[in-house]
Amino acid sequence: MVIMSVRDDNSEAHNAISVDHTLVNNQDERIWALPPLPPLCERDRAHIKGLSPQEVRSWAIKKVVESRHSDSEPYYVYRLRALHNSTLPLYQLPPEIILHVLQFLGRGRSDSKWALAYTAVCRYWRETLFSYPLLWTSIDLGNRDTFNQLCLALSKNADLAIRLHDAASRSVRSSAMRSPYFNNMLAPHSHRIARLDLEPYSLVTLHRSSMLSILDGPMERLTTLTLSSMVDVGHPLHLHLDSRHFPHLEILSLHGVSIDWDDFVLPRLVSLTLAMIYDDPRQPTLDAFLHFLNAAPLLQILSLDGLTFPLSPITSSPFRSLIPLDHLHTFRFLDPSPRCRALIAHLSLPAGVSVTIIGFPFEVPVDGAAVPANVQVFTTVLPTIFKHTVLSQVQSVHLHVWDECLELHADSKSMEYRPRRLRTLRVIFDTAEAMCDAFLPNTLLELPHIFHDALAHLLIESAGLNLVDRHQWKLLFAAFPRLQTLQLYSNVPLSQECFTALRPVEDLPIPCDQLQELGLRCTQGTEEAVSDMLDGLQCCLEDRLQATARLAQLRVTAPLFSIRREEYAVRLGELVTFLKFSSQ
Repeated sequence: MVIMSVRDDNSEAHNAISVDHTLVNNQDERIWALPPLPPLCERDRAHIKGLSPQEVRSWAIKKVVESRHSDSEPYYVYRLRALHNSTLPLYQLPPEIILHVLQFLGRGRSDSKWALAYTAVCRYWRETLFSYPLLWTSIDLGNRDTFNQLCLALSKNADLAIRLHDAASRSVRSSAMRSPYFNNMLAPHSHRIARLDLEPYSLVTLHRSSMLSILDGPMERLTTLTLSSMVDVGHPLHLHLDSRHFPHLEILSLHGVSIDWDDFVLPRLVSLTLAMIYDDPRQPTLDAFLHFLNAAPLLQILSLDGLTFPLSPITSSPFRSLIPLDHLHTFRFLDPSPRCRALIAHLSLPAGVSVTIIGFPFEVPVDGAAVPANVQVFTTVLPTIFKHTVLSQVQSVHLHVWDECLELHADSKSMEYRPRRLRTLRVIFDTAEAMCDAFLPNTLLELPHIFHDALAHLLIESAGLNLVDRHQWKLLFAAFPRLQTLQLYSNVPLSQECFTALRPVEDLPIPCDQLQELGLRCTQGTEEAVSDMLDGLQCCLEDRLQATARLAQLRVTAPLFSIRREEYAVRLGELVTFLKFSSQ
């Protein structure tokens, strides 16, 4: 019997009541197989009658010490220890309180093995924990077979969560993988598996050992299925799954696994993740995947990485109307191809959905050649309809066109504008060529086709800001007349083109008449070039001040000598309400 240690001046008595650490270290094999305790004899029961809890504990300690030097029944000593513990305040707690506390301690644990340590406190705790099935429903197939069998027995008819992570031969014994033991253990309980997470080193190895045959039968309670492989990406495992076996499946995640999508219907699905199945010729056609999505109206999360399905001509698609995914809140597509646009052109997404697209679907210029004006960048993956649906509430946009990366971030919130935390839209194109700056003029002209004219905050980071001419700046400002914040970050001083486009013109509306904050930053440049930039800025601010379009805040970061910085601080400070001028 294992019980909690008790402090006592008598060291021999203390040792008699202390924890049996040998049993704790072997608890998964012995603690649940202890025999029942004998009752107290009539003489001892009469002796403790009327005693206080403290007196009972003192008597029990003394009796345990005496029993160790006598020929009394060995298990009677355990009865005396149990009597001692039963008088402690800790052991007066109702089982419901103990279970509530332990469930709190077990939150976030991957399996039920953590609970074994608490069964070693005393017999009362052990019986309490073993009588609560929900504590034993999380099973890691990497644990000892005896413990997994114990969990299956103690969980009774409760829903099970089965997991297997990073299982090479060292985690799942090769003898078990070559034998029917795995299926024999789980097969009788397959009907109550609610979550199945199999993420081994190789799913192909599991499949060859018939460890995946459990998916061939009905699993009525299954709500979450994860199949992921670390090494099968180049040659993904192909499974024939019958969706009728999983009528309540809500979360499906396949990584390095392909399945037959024809007639695969999961009407209760809320989350779908497909990843790393690049080289499988049996990937779904666009039409087959659209049929699947059309039968999953409750979908909330759609994440696709490497879903290189064969493209069908849009004109031949049987879907004449858009597929409504009204509950979707997260859409993620990672693929350097036009498949993203081909897919989302058939989807109706709700306003406010978080969209992430990562890829690079076009050629970069070589030898400093200019990008043709008709070359599209972000609109190659973002359909025009997004402007009036998904992106209709966007307030803040961050455009980053620099070296090897083009990024477009957007969010519906305008308060506490922080580009790194934007969530509504993320489009990221990466290339090995450091020529992306040349795409800035094209991307600026695309923004009005992507975002609504109510845009309030715009941040542009690019080394190609000086490639944008006056006409292109004017088109941008005319498309977003309600801009309140404009931030332009470059590595070189801005040319006069941008400031000229912001200057009021007689008999014409003031460009961005609601503009309150302007931020400029350049990291390098000669003092002459920086002075030219600030002179152009000063003329722009003077004209806007005369047109009653005074700026509230101006923030300038540029490399200037202290004397010149003080001079411009005075000149510009008279034209705005607040000025922050700092040197690089």
